[in-house]
Amino acid sequence: MDTIRLIIGQTIFDSLWAMFIMLPISLPIIFSVIAAILYRRHNLTQLLLSEPYTFIEIKLPREMNKSPRAMELAMNGFYQTSAGNWYSKFFRGRHRLWFSLELISLEGTIHYVIRTPERYRDLVETNLYSQFPDIEIREVSDYTLNVDYLEHPDNWSVFGVELKLKKPDCYPIKTYVDFELGKDPKEEFKTDPMLGILETLGSIGPGEQYWIQIMIMPFLEESEDKLKEELKEAIASLVRRKATVSFGEGEIMVNEMPSPGERLVAETLENKLAKPIYDVGIRSMYIARKESAVGPRKYGAFQPFRVFNSPQMNSFSIRVDTDFDHPFSFQGGWYPKKYRVPKMYRQMFDAYRKRSYFYTPYKRVPMQLNVEELATIWHFPGRVSETPTLGRIESKRGEPPVNLPV
Repeated sequence: MDTIRLIIGQTIFDSLWAMFIMLPISLPIIFSVIAAILYRRHNLTQLLLSEPYTFIEIKLPREMNKSPRAMELAMNGFYQTSAGNWYSKFFRGRHRLWFSLELISLEGTIHYVIRTPERYRDLVETNLYSQFPDIEIREVSDYTLNVDYLEHPDNWSVFGVELKLKKPDCYPIKTYVDFELGKDPKEEFKTDPMLGILETLGSIGPGEQYWIQIMIMPFLEESEDKLKEELKEAIASLVRRKATVSFGEGEIMVNEMPSPGERLVAETLENKLAKPIYDVGIRSMYIARKESAVGPRKYGAFQPFRVFNSPQMNSFSIRVDTDFDHPFSFQGGWYPKKYRVPKMYRQMFDAYRKRSYFYTPYKRVPMQLNVEELATIWHFPGRVSETPTLGRIESKRGEPPVNLPV
């Protein structure tokens, strides 16, 4: 026993002595790595704060007969940003820019809003007008600034959620194609999944607000290999299963043929990567003045997204919500219970206001959705939506005749 103690003690002593001897070499390396990380973060933060963004609201016409496929084509044009080369990323803080597709209800009045980098505003408007020529687009202010929750938290009731996918990202959610909206059906035959969300948003009253933001950023090509590997494993689990078959006096292993349903799943998985992929973060909030808050309505921040869930494919679930009572808070670190939940409320609200998801201060792991999935969860409804609080233009925007005398 004494020998074992001697060996352990000598090993610890030799390790500490070796670390001391190596300090002149290891310390400069450690400090250099830390300095490089801080320098990169400083440049990134500076550029994040200096990048101008603008908010535009889309007003819909009374007659809207386009299917979500038109929104998919418009979103294809958003796939424009670049992170630059290694020099610009490290020394200048260059980063991929992102858009925030937002659907909000202010006391029951529904608005479609997009937060876009100022440099891409013309691009966004051009792509929207190309598919929806009768809409009206106007610049608006940030509606979150009208809520002084961070300054006066006692006046407000807040609930927020962030979503994730239950299965690997290569599995798609239920899209508008599954709802048979890809062929512009007649209005009376449409089953638009957006209707549930719009009815939820339009059901609130004075002093209440629903906010939904869908932040999208072009998927890095170098990260595509990971998604392809997930896809390959998922398909292999469907079409390459082994089965034992009796043969004479023995048994042999053979590949079991997939069922028709499994073949359909495999085809759907392959189709997901056939369209542009975005990194996506979804955050939803219910905010109301204390005297106007209706407790059960806070669950409307997540429930409408269940319509996109598919048992065979993928489903949305809650990654974190402000009622998540855990010793480690929303952002990290331990706090006593009486401080923990209010801190999570403040952080969720601040993360929403900053539209922070892909970078500091509220960096998250995004999910990957393609443009077909995005167009399903954020598109303009047709006349089938009778939600009275969904603002529409009363008449089509008229164009002057081309042969008017000058």
